Order: sequence, then C-alpha cells, then structure tokens
Amino acid sequence: MNKYRKKKYNFIIKENISNDELDKIIKNIKNKFSPELDEYLFLRDIRELNIGNYIKYIDKTNILKGGILVRIEYLTKKYILLILMDPKNNYVWKINPIKLHIFYRNYNGTTQFSKLFKKFLKSKNMNIDNIITNKID
Repeated sequence: MNKYRKKKYNFIIKENISNDELDKIIKNIKNKFSPELDEYLFLRDIRELNIGNYIKYIDKTNILKGGILVRIEYLTKKYILLILMDPKNNYVWKINPIKLHIFYRNYNGTTQFSKLFKKFLKSKNMNIDNIITNKID
C-alpha cells in the first residue's frame, strides 16, 4: 500500500495505520456510499480478488464507479493493474489499485456471471484477451 491514499471526503489511509483506525475509515466510506457498498468488502489484499468479481471504487473525481474484474496485470512485483469491464457496453479500462479505495463483492468460488461470461466467450471462440486487446489502447 502507498504511504498515503487520499480519496473522497479526504479519507487518508496511512501505511502504518492500526486495524481499528482502518476499520473506522472504511465504515465512514461505506456509510457515505450506502446502499451502493452494502454488499462489498474493502480490498486489503490483491489476492482476495477473483476474475469475475464486481469491483467498486472511488475515483479521483470523487465518484463511485464499478466494473467487472476481467484480468489482473502484474507489471512488476509492486505495480499491478486491474482490468475492468462495464457489462452494459463492454467498455474496458485499467485502474491502479494503489491509488484508489477499492471494494469488491466477496464470492466463494466462481461467480455466476463469470461462468456465463466464460461460456459466452467460448461460444464465440473468444477469450478475455481478445476483448482487452481490442478495447484498450
């Protein structure tokens, strides 16, 4: 985690913050964005994510945005990008998880959407890399 992360309502999460302090900040964020974040957990570790998870995050313009996680790019050991897709219009974009407050739905195993999505891609003789390559500069 970066030393500081400033986001909506000037919430700051310091690297050496206690779990109790972090829980208070996350609770305040969730209260500000209720009910949109009611079923979501704060992302504390990138390993908590699975392809197909629905992600919501607060962007630099203080707007809550979201998409479906379609890929995780490990560019270096410390630099990771999340590739998200809007299911309504198939728009694909990348976000840097270090710079954002990220929340995700906690699913055990494969989500129903990811199963359907993979089945659809297979029926079209495609994979997620085809979509990402065509939609991201």
